[in-house]
Amino acid sequence: MSSCLEVTLHVLRQHLRVPSIGAELELERDLGVDPFDLVLIVAELEEALQVRVRYEELAALRTVSDVARLLQDGAPASRRAARTDSGCLAILRERSAS
Repeated sequence: MSSCLEVTLHVLRQHLRVPSIGAELELERDLGVDPFDLVLIVAELEEALQVRVRYEELAALRTVSDVARLLQDGAPASRRAARTDSGCLAILRERSAS
């Protein structure tokens, strides 16, 4: 599992207040994420990973891994250093400590 996916899972667990989430769970059916929740979650992930996504793409998201994939593709190449495995691990450690 990529470290950036781990950050996505971590933020989802915190936002939804559930102990465990799998990458292939469906956002609406399995987790009860409505469109408003999805916008809030993606905004938090954008801030954590320092990326930007086009919000019109959110309607196509079905699974947790879809969210992680969208975020990974969301930044221009010049900003991808913030999403390297070591960068994502640092973000995950920082968020876990708080």
